Amino acid sequence: MKTLSEYNNSWYMTTKKGHIYRKLCGQITTANDILRDFKITGRSLVKYVPSIDKTKSTGSESTRYWSLDTIFKDFDFNQSGGYIDIGCGKGRVLAFMHSKGYKGKLFGIEHNPAVAEFTKQWADKKDNITIFSGDAFNLNCNDYSFMFFNRPFTQDVFEAFVKKIESEMTHELTIFCYADTYMSKALKQSGKWEKQDENIVFKKGILAYSYYPLRYTIWKYRI
Repeated sequence: MKTLSEYNNSWYMTTKKGHIYRKLCGQITTANDILRDFKITGRSLVKYVPSIDKTKSTGSESTRYWSLDTIFKDFDFNQSGGYIDIGCGKGRVLAFMHSKGYKGKLFGIEHNPAVAEFTKQWADKKDNITIFSGDAFNLNCNDYSFMFFNRPFTQDVFEAFVKKIESEMTHELTIFCYADTYMSKALKQSGKWEKQDENIVFKKGILAYSYYPLRYTIWKYRI
């Protein structure tokens, strides 16, 4: 398995051939994502969402299903603790968890009201998914046993949110950090978190399902 640095300096990332290869793979991966979206939610979670003022589009790229397959390869879906996606976007992670038969309640919070409304339209049809529209700092972190972060905050805001978690938790918490460029740094500095896993998501067989190689880490907060 290549490291993030090795991938970033490989032909995949540094040559025109690599650019074309990743672009073609991306089209195949997107088609797979759309098929899985429709199977789970009845709609595509790839599309952009009209903003409130109708002059802009909102929403970032949804996490790839093949990335989620890797990140959650060792996860026990029979657990029942509350699970929340912080900055859930259009809800791809929640759709994935639902499709795997997760036994607990699934929650997502999205700051952008237009995106949150889009997500509610399909999630409200699932009896174990609840979508909040608003500021994650208004949550009670102690209500959850698992959190997913796909870089929803800037570094300083994430550091503040980690302090919020630590001030509220009275039980163990597992967090999944995707596209982890700075989150691990904050968790290491805290000294209260134990790393459970770390790896790179980029390829499945011959396909590069992520346009850029991305690191994910899994951490546990112990009381």
